[in-house]
Amino acid sequence: MADDLNKSLSRRERERIAHMNEVLQAAEECFLEKGYRDATIEDIAKRADFAVGSIYTFYKNKEDLLSHVVLRIAKTQVGDFETQVKPLMNNPVEALEALTRLWAAHAIKYGDFLLMSFHVRHGDSISAMKKPSNAKLSQLNQQIRETFAEFRACVLSVFEKAIE
Repeated sequence: MADDLNKSLSRRERERIAHMNEVLQAAEECFLEKGYRDATIEDIAKRADFAVGSIYTFYKNKEDLLSHVVLRIAKTQVGDFETQVKPLMNNPVEALEALTRLWAAHAIKYGDFLLMSFHVRHGDSISAMKKPSNAKLSQLNQQIRETFAEFRACVLSVFEKAIE
C-alpha cells in the first residue's frame, strides 16, 4: 500500500519525503548519542549532510524534530507488532514470546525515546516537559499519544488472548 502511495506522488514529493526521513534518522542518532539538550540542529544537519537552513524547511525547530522522531518510533512499534506478533495470536505462548522479544529489542534501541513518550502520554510536551510552543506541536504530541496508545492496546490484546 505504501508503494501505491509513493507511485502516486511526484518525484519532487518522493524526494522531499526521502530527505525528511534522512533528517529524522540523523536526528535520532544525534539525540541518542548526545542527548536531546546537547544535540544541535547543526549536529543533525552535519550528520544528514544537509545545510542547516534545509532542516528548517522540513521542521520548525529541535522540539518539532524530536516529536517527529518519537512519532516515527511509535509507528515502528505498531508496525513491528503487526508483522512479528499479530500473526501468532492464535498461539498465545508464541505470541507472548514474540512480544517479549519485540519489547526487549525496542527497549534496547529506543529506551530513551520511550521514556520521553511516558511524559507525552501524561500531557507534557516532548521537550523540556513544558507546554507545547504552538498548536501544531500540540497536535503532533496528541498523535504521538494516540500511536503509543494503539501499541499498548496491541500489547494488551496479546495478554487477553493468552488469558482466554
